[in-house]
Amino acid sequence: MPACAPGTRPKDCVHAFETTVHIEWPSCVRGLDGECLENRTHVELAYALPHLHEGGLSIELLDAVTGQTIVSASRANGGVVEGTGNEPGNERGYIVGFRESTWGVEDTPIFARGHPMRLRAVYNASVPITGAMARVLLVGHPRVGPRAA
Repeated sequence: MPACAPGTRPKDCVHAFETTVHIEWPSCVRGLDGECLENRTHVELAYALPHLHEGGLSIELLDAVTGQTIVSASRANGGVVEGTGNEPGNERGYIVGFRESTWGVEDTPIFARGHPMRLRAVYNASVPITGAMARVLLVGHPRVGPRAA
């Protein structure tokens, strides 16, 4: 990723990357005879852990249909943790951790299989960076149908 042109204001000197991915899960549990025993139509999220590399400022996972934010972590909100010291694991100026997201029974996000999600990562572009990447590790379990109204 190239650096911004000289004279670019720091708040404008960022690169944002976006992609759309789809929630996927095996569609059914098969018995010994290969017959589908349970049709899994939805996924219920339980845990999310964002991840960025050096220079990362923020990462968001959004519902690509509604625009609702599912996960938001940034240096500004404490979700992307920057080191403050000199000891291993707390190196000043480096990303040393991320805030995880968890949900309870009543507020867990539930999505149909194949539902589109948008991942957006913003990186500081004041210096050239190689190896920029972003991901959100999701842990969930299958659900048969959406949440009851």
